[in-house]
Amino acid sequence: MPTQFPPSQAPSDPRAARTQASLREAVLRLAGSQRVEDISVSQLTAAAQVNRTTFYRHATSAADVLREALYADFDAIRTDTLAIGDSVQDRREAWMAVTVRIAEHMERFEDVYRTGFGNNEAPSPALMRIAAEHFETSVHQYLERFPSLLPSVPESALPTLELAAARFIASGTVELMRTWIQSPAPRDPRDYATITLAVMPAWFLGGLTD
Repeated sequence: MPTQFPPSQAPSDPRAARTQASLREAVLRLAGSQRVEDISVSQLTAAAQVNRTTFYRHATSAADVLREALYADFDAIRTDTLAIGDSVQDRREAWMAVTVRIAEHMERFEDVYRTGFGNNEAPSPALMRIAAEHFETSVHQYLERFPSLLPSVPESALPTLELAAARFIASGTVELMRTWIQSPAPRDPRDYATITLAVMPAWFLGGLTD
């Protein structure tokens, strides 16, 4: 299936769009059997049938291409999350839907996540960073939307509170993803949502589990 680009990320030049699509499709195939940091530019360009000069107009590594491929999916989830209403009920329904979609995302790219997250002895640092960076930005934006969720701390701690919170939750979410993809199939995405809401900090959920 051809890679679908969000409107904001789709290149205006049709040739550039085809090249990006070829690179994304190729990196998803390759990352399904080896860690993305182990994929060479030569491997990726051969699989995508593009030359190295063209590749470097779009990225500097296979990890860059994988980031864009996965973010195309993650960005749509984040957009829907930030469009929710202000009530606790709205947020509860949104968080259940979002976490289900994250589990469905992992199932769509199961080979990539099994390869990158499935081996506790040698997980993929690049894949972990790709996921954590996206979640960190998402948490920042969520807390900007709902600043009252942040816990009370001494004034001296305020400057680093939001950053610390975003990184803490993002890192925890990545570990949830690793645990989930290592669990035996079949996996019910609703169970992932239930587990996520059960282990998230109470202050961050702000009454969603009451």
